[in-house]
Amino acid sequence: PVEFFNFQEYLPRDLAVNFKATYIALEHRYYSADSMPTKDWSTENLKYLSSRQALADAANFIVQMNKTASFAGKWVIWGCSYSGGLSAWFRAKYPNLVVGAIAPSGPVHATNDFYQYYAQWDKSVRLAGMDSCIPPVESAVASISDMLKTQD
Repeated sequence: PVEFFNFQEYLPRDLAVNFKATYIALEHRYYSADSMPTKDWSTENLKYLSSRQALADAANFIVQMNKTASFAGKWVIWGCSYSGGLSAWFRAKYPNLVVGAIAPSGPVHATNDFYQYYAQWDKSVRLAGMDSCIPPVESAVASISDMLKTQD
């Protein structure tokens, strides 16, 4: 639930108010029915679901917005966790489009067996009182791990 990520939603809005800035939240393609660029989730269609594509989508959005008189200003990109990684990568890939990136807890380097990420997720979920989410996630991770061990 979004409430779990209030820190990610409210802090940038508060900063926008304090600095008299506009706050815009973009949705990653495939993250809802409204952002599906294809008709289904087939393997062929998932080629458009990537961090590179998400960066290109955001870059295109900024370029198009900058073409309007009301948005021709400076941009700071924000994100936490995965979107934090995207924010950091965006600043590195498109330094001409943003003056900064805020990326708390953004994992920017791939790590094999990144157990610390799960440990923090587990702790956060328990603190939020959402313990019922843990068994299904553990089961899904185990299933995916088993699938990755096979040639099929």
